[in-house]
Amino acid sequence: MDSTMVLSDKQKKFVEIYFELNNGTKAAIMAGYGEKGAHAEASRQLKNVKVRGYLEELQKERRVRIQNRLATIAEKAVEMLFDLAVNGESENVRLSAIKDILDRSGYKATDKIEQKNEHSGKITFGFIDPAAVDS
Repeated sequence: MDSTMVLSDKQKKFVEIYFELNNGTKAAIMAGYGEKGAHAEASRQLKNVKVRGYLEELQKERRVRIQNRLATIAEKAVEMLFDLAVNGESENVRLSAIKDILDRSGYKATDKIEQKNEHSGKITFGFIDPAAVDS
């Protein structure tokens, strides 16, 4: 449902300005409401279900545009990364690109874990040195 059909021109203008400025008082004044009661009018308008609905529609449209833009950028970035992995000028560049691809796809190398085993005493293994037995 297009909520702009149920809004007055002034309300529609208020929402569109508010959407850009995120300032109710300024949006109310710029939409044509009186400067003296602009703050109260903005508060009233932002509580209006129809106004909120239109604002949410605009926000949803913005999110979709941003997601589409990011998806396009991400696709291009992946293409560039694969190109570097294959055609990078140096082995270091190619290896870095490959490591980055693997990290981002969930195949991150395990962090090095330092293990320290403390043992006091002599360790004996189960073999006998034939040279020691002959002497």
